[in-house]
Amino acid sequence: MGNDPARKFCRRCGQSLATATLAATDRVPWYRRIFGGGKPRTKVAAGERPKSMRTDGKTGGGIKVGRLLSAGIQVVLIAGIIGIVAGYALVPNWQKAVNGFIGSVKEMISPSADQVYTSGPTSGLGSKEHPARFAFDRTLGFWAAPFADGSPPTIQGSFTPPASVAKILVTSGAAGDQYKAFARPRDVTLEFLDAAGTVIVSKSYELKDQAEPQPFDVGAKGATLVRLTVRSVFPAEKANAPVAISEVEFFGSQEGSSPTPAP
Repeated sequence: MGNDPARKFCRRCGQSLATATLAATDRVPWYRRIFGGGKPRTKVAAGERPKSMRTDGKTGGGIKVGRLLSAGIQVVLIAGIIGIVAGYALVPNWQKAVNGFIGSVKEMISPSADQVYTSGPTSGLGSKEHPARFAFDRTLGFWAAPFADGSPPTIQGSFTPPASVAKILVTSGAAGDQYKAFARPRDVTLEFLDAAGTVIVSKSYELKDQAEPQPFDVGAKGATLVRLTVRSVFPAEKANAPVAISEVEFFGSQEGSSPTPAP
């Protein structure tokens, strides 16, 4: 039994209660709220024994359910961590899966931005002076091809080894003072294909009529082929002039060592 609020001295020990404060109620642990025993503990007032005290003055009770549950959870967590570490070290497939998951998370948070290149021959319609490979070769030359409604020009290049392309830069039109002399692409479609010839990503972009490079997001993983199709154009000064693209650059990551850019 505690002290009456009107008392000035403790009824058991005789100590002054002038500066005594009421004990705050403890928050009930989550396992007690779930499995019972939901009443919060209260701190013992001056001169009062806790109910858990035996008559010999020692704390009674034994092992609590909450303590067992808490200890069990800790054991399970530690065992799980040990299992993950051991599996990563000893099981190659598990190691590969973990690395792939970590790589995917990193790619979502911070996509790679290294430049990757096409390699090998580039195919597609192009003029003798401005062949298709000039669209991917990182030189001052530019690709140009006849454009007609209903028959859009298409070019394609390959990635060896496969590449994961996060972004592209498209530099539209002919280089230098020839910019207005050629048509410029307005709507283009880029398709990225895997080794089996399956389209991984197909995206259409609307370009501005400007000579500066224009960035676009892609998000193609494991691409071995890229295919570019010009769907519509900004017209040139002269009618029926070919459409031109100075450069298409790719950024992301590439398996193994960097390939030699296409000649």
